[in-house]
Amino acid sequence: MSNNHRVLPYSPGAACSACGSILLRIGGDSPSGLIVSACSVGTVEQPAHGTARKARPNIVLILTDDLGYGDLGYHGNPVVSTPHIDRLATDSVRFTNFHVDPTCSPTRAALMTGKHSLLTGVWLTVLGRSLLPAGEVTMAELLRDHGYLTAIFGKWHLGDNYPFRPQDQGFDVAVVHGGGGVGQVPDYWGNTQFDDAYFHNGEPVRHEGYATTNAPHKPWRAPKLYTDPYLEQGVPQDVAMYYAMVTAIDDQVGRLRRELERLELADNTVLIFTSDNGSALLQHVKSHPDLADFVFDAGLRGAKGDVYEGGHRVPFFVWAPRLSLGEPRDIAELTAHTDVLPTLLDAVDAPRPTGIDGQSLLPLIQDGVAIGERSIVVTHQRRDIPRFGRPHVLMTEQWRYVRWDEEGVEELFDVTLDPGQASDVLERHPETAARLRQALADWWEDTRPANVDRQRIIVGNGRENPARLNPMDWARTSSNSSARIPFYPGFAEHRPDTEIKGWIGREREYRSLPWYLTVAETGRYGVSLYLHDTPAGRRIESRYAVLEVQRKRIVEPVSDGATFVTIGSLLEAGDTELRAWFSSDAEGLIEEMPAMYIYVEKLQ
Repeated sequence: MSNNHRVLPYSPGAACSACGSILLRIGGDSPSGLIVSACSVGTVEQPAHGTARKARPNIVLILTDDLGYGDLGYHGNPVVSTPHIDRLATDSVRFTNFHVDPTCSPTRAALMTGKHSLLTGVWLTVLGRSLLPAGEVTMAELLRDHGYLTAIFGKWHLGDNYPFRPQDQGFDVAVVHGGGGVGQVPDYWGNTQFDDAYFHNGEPVRHEGYATTNAPHKPWRAPKLYTDPYLEQGVPQDVAMYYAMVTAIDDQVGRLRRELERLELADNTVLIFTSDNGSALLQHVKSHPDLADFVFDAGLRGAKGDVYEGGHRVPFFVWAPRLSLGEPRDIAELTAHTDVLPTLLDAVDAPRPTGIDGQSLLPLIQDGVAIGERSIVVTHQRRDIPRFGRPHVLMTEQWRYVRWDEEGVEELFDVTLDPGQASDVLERHPETAARLRQALADWWEDTRPANVDRQRIIVGNGRENPARLNPMDWARTSSNSSARIPFYPGFAEHRPDTEIKGWIGREREYRSLPWYLTVAETGRYGVSLYLHDTPAGRRIESRYAVLEVQRKRIVEPVSDGATFVTIGSLLEAGDTELRAWFSSDAEGLIEEMPAMYIYVEKLQ
């Protein structure tokens, strides 16, 4: 068994040092290239061998990360500079009442499947609750089955192991960072958004330059090229960093559109620009009110993580010259992320699978056919097991019924008169409140997950061997329901970041939790325990390494200077839980610190 896992030499990939876009070139009869930036999904039609390219459009979906409705110049922000996105908005059909989930993974699951996030089993960003089940049919699978090449660049956040990775879920090309943000524990060790390594169909490849692939999600970092113009205007550092990342995205949008023109693809491309939740900057300002004069909420209440409008109403621009969308204009009808998949399937004449919650927006855009009366529910669960008592909002064209039983909140807003949700009119409209109260209860009964069993990472299979496990997929149980989850190791920053301390140096504050696994085949396995991931070369200071799996506790001594310990074990095929830590006693009873990374390899 190899004593190192995924340590790579410096091997530059294609990237722009100031821009951070990744270039995908596709040969043959397909269009010659496609550049995508921020967190994007791209599809290019793949014709049959020897045939001319068909007329179906290429698709580029730009999904920014934590960008709020008011974080664009087009929406009235007086500080941020976004000329290219503003120009795209001017050229596009703009949905001004478009909604997503309040956090990353649930939005991405809904976008990929056309289903409400609860129905996909994705309602959290950690604890194994961000893993999109392999049985869900994704946008990438549907488009690939319809003759498209599919690619994702940037953030996936629906699983970092088989069978949940993007390349397992329909993407021909996946160039992604790990987890929910650059530098989080699932990511390649040491990534800081400068000269980072991205997983290219599972294998790390280093790219030169600054990459904004999950901007403007924290940590907020940017080159002086982008930060200095804001700092010189007196914008506080935190805000300057955030807006600098947004401006970096903006540059990539301009570069993308120029490249589409150069390749003569613009007229046959559907380009969508949106975000996965409300503003992280406005969320930051809640605890830093001194920054309020430098941010812009576009008149919306709330931020990332809220069920008020600012937590889930986001930009949604559609530019598609070939689709006869009519003049650029605003569309104010109530729409959501679940509508994107059926709309794209409609645009390429692909069949729509059953079970999709969303509706195609093409009849509305092309022919002015109203969607009709509808209600959309957004919930922010942020718990291991979903509960009705968590925050919800039921939305109609006129009303927002907000309910959060855990905090005793029940409110009603008429957003046609009060878009900022400043006045609760629940007591003035008791019949409306009663109707929406019942509608939300009915929705919960229809939508709540009937099965809350955890998704399990599959080890010992040919698609991923060894499997690299990270602690963001640890699972809490009834006996450790308050245990902490490590997010960011805390690598050297390009600026001091007061919000992200990191767990390096504080490993003893954590306790190991189990990974939920399925062993694909019975056989001999090597399980390697690391305190820090393998590129770190961090020496283990404890005397013993401990592995618990399949009702066995195995204790092995740690050699002097060792950076990992490999424990061999016969594992039976089937479901299991695995837990590992480092100890000071020979029986492994005293847990000093957890094994943060595990490599599970089926031995040949």
